[in-house]
Amino acid sequence: NRKNLNDQSVFKEDFEEQKQLLDEIQFSWHQHELGSSDNACNNQQSDRHAREQMQPLSRSMKIWMVKYEELKAFYAKHGHFMVPKRENKPLHNWVYRQKRENKKWIVGGQSPSQEFEKRKQLLDSMEFDWRLYE
Repeated sequence: NRKNLNDQSVFKEDFEEQKQLLDEIQFSWHQHELGSSDNACNNQQSDRHAREQMQPLSRSMKIWMVKYEELKAFYAKHGHFMVPKRENKPLHNWVYRQKRENKKWIVGGQSPSQEFEKRKQLLDSMEFDWRLYE
């Protein structure tokens, strides 16, 4: 029962399934901007373009997106990304891992994976603070 890669309906089904999963975790389809609504029309156009270009999400990316949405909710409530360990240890650890992963690519001088680049772009879009607090 292999899917025929030339069959466009296969891609449409995959996209619809991914969109439904993201909708279930209340994924925001609008680009996060701090204090600016001037580019609302451009944001809607870029959001539409991003959805059209969406590739099938890997299992790890789906899991990552859940934490990303948790971080967005935390930021909306608190106005910062410094998740206290005592308040939400899993999210605190996830934030630390993102920063550590970013530092690994910077210090190591290697090219990051495409998946990491996508993740970094999402975090950068909300002006994520990449500094590691040791």
